Amino acid sequence: MEHPVSSHVLEILKTLPRVKGSPWVLPMPTDEKEAMPYHQLRRCWDRLRTAAELQDVHLHDLRHTVGTMGGQSGANAFMVRDLLRHRTVAMTNRYANRDNDPLRELSDKVSGRIAAALGGLNVVAEGNADHLEEQIDSTANGSTGSMKKTSHTKNRP
Repeated sequence: MEHPVSSHVLEILKTLPRVKGSPWVLPMPTDEKEAMPYHQLRRCWDRLRTAAELQDVHLHDLRHTVGTMGGQSGANAFMVRDLLRHRTVAMTNRYANRDNDPLRELSDKVSGRIAAALGGLNVVAEGNADHLEEQIDSTANGSTGSMKKTSHTKNRP
């Protein structure tokens, strides 16, 4: 399975010097036909992060960042799973930190569609029961005729 690499990354990779005859971006220094071993890559990373004064940033943290940003970009869990090349969505859920804003946005879209299906009701915020009841009354008295007023509040005067 080929790993999906973004067009931005491909552009950066084009600018890097290549070792002739090597299929690897980071080949093993002693054998260009082999990839650089992880322990050598990690040592290079440690030197880079020390020079950049990044105390607690590990290579694997970059994977978490990709998962998080994928989820925050609106991708569903299956797409993020495939991007990270996980076998299960459960593993992806451990990586992808969720943001409430996309969930709230989805909730607003869904409730808006439900409201439209109910005859154009438009509830902007929770706690707006008077406005909702007015809309239900006007809808029930209007063209749809099938809407019934229902109170969802307790102990209202």
